[in-house]
Amino acid sequence: MAHEIFGSRFYGYRQAAWHGLGTVFEGHKTLTQAFTEAGLDYEFAKCPIKVLTPWGEVDSQENAGKVAIVRQPVADDPVARQVAVVSSDYGLMQNMEIARLLDPLSQEWGVETVGALGRGERIFATLRVGSEEIKGDEVQEFFLLNENKDGTGGINLTYTTVRVVCANTLRIALSQEDVVNIQHTTDVADKLGFEASVLGAMKKIRSSALETIRKLAETTITDKQAEEVFAAAFPMPKKPRAFRFHGATPDAVGEALFVAERNRAEGAEAGYKWQVSRVEEFRNGAKSLYIKLNDEFPQIARTAWGAVNAISELADHRTGRDADGKSKAMSATFGARSEEKDRALRFAVDLSLGKTDGAKVPARSRRKATV
Repeated sequence: MAHEIFGSRFYGYRQAAWHGLGTVFEGHKTLTQAFTEAGLDYEFAKCPIKVLTPWGEVDSQENAGKVAIVRQPVADDPVARQVAVVSSDYGLMQNMEIARLLDPLSQEWGVETVGALGRGERIFATLRVGSEEIKGDEVQEFFLLNENKDGTGGINLTYTTVRVVCANTLRIALSQEDVVNIQHTTDVADKLGFEASVLGAMKKIRSSALETIRKLAETTITDKQAEEVFAAAFPMPKKPRAFRFHGATPDAVGEALFVAERNRAEGAEAGYKWQVSRVEEFRNGAKSLYIKLNDEFPQIARTAWGAVNAISELADHRTGRDADGKSKAMSATFGARSEEKDRALRFAVDLSLGKTDGAKVPARSRRKATV
């Protein structure tokens, strides 16, 4: 993940980032302190979009009503960088505004990490919430803050756990009560009662998430149900349309067109078979980890919680990149691997609630509580 961190802007409590870079700190830090000391205090501007012509600059008609988000030059990247094109009414919030806005959270729960990704447009932070023992299985609790100045969404706050023994990270985000989303509006920092509402929402999220985890740990599942959890995490790809040329022959449509269509269909079929083999490999890998977990941790053996953690271990620790192009750590937190864990978790929750239709849960169906 080293190349995805913006410069060396990672600040970690007692340990460096996934890649071993960044600054380590001790003691309790607020978000404002951590952002400043980690070098996240650079700014962005909303800039009109122009087209340079031989006759001078003109407004871009294709981008009417839009502006560019541009990051200021910084010491280790001394060039202004465009990071997004957004609507002109986008409520741009500077990194330090976000830190000051959410400082009450970090006064309650100290900063564990902060960092910036890409060219600095994406920032994240985790806050130490505490730790809980789930049937003898220790989990550390965090709140994850994530904000991207790309015009999509807002400031997201979610609850996440790290299972200490295997260092598996699991984001608990299942319903509108499990995600707080602060929209990018120009008046967001002026909302009455904002601090109290966010603090209250996060405490409610923690209580709900711990209840969910305990329910999963108490839910014994069969081998067939464990297989269903793995299938939910790794669904089979849709089969491409079979090669059909409406009964045409090479003589009727031309040899070149016929061959091109046949090659395209054969390529799609080969790609489909590779995707199926990859899904089967992941499902078998999750099954092997689940069996190992059952042997090593009898207190959570053959439970929905155990199956979810087998998926989490596979997602967090398998080698290689995924189709989304993100590194292992990045994908497990924000990308395709996070989606795998999310699907497994929601299916397992359905099992714990006695539902049988969990396999039909879509990949991203959760709603957000907007503040």
